[in-house]
Amino acid sequence: MTEKHAIITQIVKEHAIDSNDGGDLQETRITTGGTINVNLFEAKIINNKRDEGEAHLTHLEVTLTPTTGGEEKKLTSECEDQAFHDLAAGSYTVKAQDAVGYSCICQQTINVTEGETQTVNFEYIRTQQ
Repeated sequence: MTEKHAIITQIVKEHAIDSNDGGDLQETRITTGGTINVNLFEAKIINNKRDEGEAHLTHLEVTLTPTTGGEEKKLTSECEDQAFHDLAAGSYTVKAQDAVGYSCICQQTINVTEGETQTVNFEYIRTQQ
């Protein structure tokens, strides 16, 4: 959580307590910044989107690197692709790990704007049976 997000979250929690008769804390999430969703899948049709029947690839590392430096890594799970939230506006390089038996151009640069969501689709083409 960024410092900006933590401050806004605290203000929302204090407001929820003050405005609620019983003093119960209401769950509220405010997204500050942008989001990048990363989809990794075995492509049957090369069209930069995941079509029905195209298998999600798991246990692959996705790295997000802002032009300002540093990086964040996540591993794709069995049930979902990855998302990077609360990103400051700017340019980011998204890179996905190579997979044995597949070919993929697995690096892309994305410009993020606060409050908007960008999607990166990495299409893996099977090269071995």
